[in-house]
Amino acid sequence: MTGNLIHAGCVSLHGVGIIITGDSGSGKSSLAAELMVNGAQLVADDQLLLSSLDGFLYGRAPQTIKGKMELFGFGVIDVPSCVLDSAQIALALHCVPDQTPQRMPQEASVMYVGIAIPIFQVDPFHPSTLAKVLLFSQT
Repeated sequence: MTGNLIHAGCVSLHGVGIIITGDSGSGKSSLAAELMVNGAQLVADDQLLLSSLDGFLYGRAPQTIKGKMELFGFGVIDVPSCVLDSAQIALALHCVPDQTPQRMPQEASVMYVGIAIPIFQVDPFHPSTLAKVLLFSQT
């Protein structure tokens, strides 16, 4: 399976693949780590290969970084016990630290390899972000 490479992470939570985007240092891996200690499985950290099949979006890690995660202040670590080969992606989170989210944001989507998925801007370091993502992923 070939894919388009993007600068993003990806986890699967409750069977929902979530792309995590943002600038370098914006908290992508920190948010992924928070989700992983709450039941998510890592698909990819920092680089994500995207492809489509039958109208669905899928993501996987490049082989060179599969099972690895860079944690700011700790370096690159191996996380083989909680890694998935790929995930069907249904949601994107864009990390924007120190930004207050809109109370009722307009629906927004992002297009990857011809498939649109919903996207939300989040502050990955805000105390309630984790709870919100955990609840939203169950809907």
